[in-house]
Amino acid sequence: AVVMPGPWAIVAIVTATQMIVAMSNIILPTIAPKLAEVLGVSPVLIGYQVSLTFGAATLATIFGGNAVLRYGAARSTQIAMLCCILGMLLFAIPSVAAIALGSLAIGAAAGMVNPAAAHMLVSHTPGARRNLMFSIKQTGVPVGGVIMSLTAPLVAVKFGYQWSLLAVGIFA
Repeated sequence: AVVMPGPWAIVAIVTATQMIVAMSNIILPTIAPKLAEVLGVSPVLIGYQVSLTFGAATLATIFGGNAVLRYGAARSTQIAMLCCILGMLLFAIPSVAAIALGSLAIGAAAGMVNPAAAHMLVSHTPGARRNLMFSIKQTGVPVGGVIMSLTAPLVAVKFGYQWSLLAVGIFA
């Protein structure tokens, strides 16, 4: 028999996925000076990477709801995490082209994770608690940003920028 997780387990899972996607989105801007040094480009170019990521996320959002209906919310979340892992692997290659492709993968993850999270929360949480559950889920975005902002620059400078990517890949 399949045991269904309770509402608090669901909110923990979707909050963690929100955090991982946010970490994936913000990691390159937080290590921009070190990454630019390695690539031999201006740190200003990282702004284009952010635009590419969120452009891909916008397009992926259009298909995210259909992915949830076709594959299910849990499978769509797993696909989003695989996209984060792929993005981190591509970011680790010191190449502008690889980073561009990684940005597309991260954008795809960002576009898929919200419809999947909404589906899981609506399906598995009591209506009276739904506002609280959605609010808790959304805290993953700033928490992920804070974690990256506090850790990634130090790790990138001390050990190399690829090491700052490793933690996000492991979390995903």
